[in-house]
Parts: sequence; structure tokens; C-alpha cells
Amino acid sequence: MGGPGFLGFQLATEWLIVAISGADMWIRLDGRLLDDTFSEKHGRPSGWSAEPLQVRRSLFIGRHFVTFEVNRRSLNAVLDNGRWLALAEDPADRPLFEGNGKPRALKAKDDLRKVVFLAPTTEIWV
Repeated sequence: MGGPGFLGFQLATEWLIVAISGADMWIRLDGRLLDDTFSEKHGRPSGWSAEPLQVRRSLFIGRHFVTFEVNRRSLNAVLDNGRWLALAEDPADRPLFEGNGKPRALKAKDDLRKVVFLAPTTEIWV
């Protein structure tokens, strides 16, 4: 077992954190999941995590967000090279949880605006 699987982007002096467990299986870059551990098993395209390290690094290193919008149930961002990140409102856009087969869905009271935040460090205690 690893950590909670949050997603973080280093900005100038802070980190932009998406504090969703396994966030990389919820978020897409240019329509492709950041990670999809079970893509082959289910006949889906692999996530960006399957790419060589140099390719993955080139996706974000040296890039800047030109827009970053977080709504209650979705997230959309555009990088300075035109690439776009999205966490769609529709759970059908995400793989099912492998263990129980349930959708990766936000609960009625969940609000993404409460779990996307700036932090001075990557050390987060949960």
C-alpha cells in the first residue's frame, strides 16, 4: 500500500494539491487518464503513467497553467502549451473501482473546491 495517491503540481513556491485518493485515475490529460492500472484487463487505452519517464516529465515540467477552474463537481485546467486537464462531472468518464466495481463518483455532499488547494510543502498529514 502506498500513500493516499494525491496529485500535486509544483508551482513557484507552493504546491497545487488535488487531495482525492488515487487522483490520477480520476483526472485526464488531453482526454487520457493520468493512470489506468487495469486498462489492459478492461481493453482501455493505457494511462499516461505507461509512458517512459522522460515523456511523463515533459508533460508538466516547465509548463504553466493559464486557466485553472475548480467547480463543485468538476475540474478543468489548460496549460500554456494547450494541453488540458479535466476531472469530468460524469463518473462514467472514470474507470470503476477495481475492488468493488462501483463508480468513482463524488458523494452528494462532496465538493472539489474543498480538496483542491495550495500547500507550502508536499508533506500533508491525513
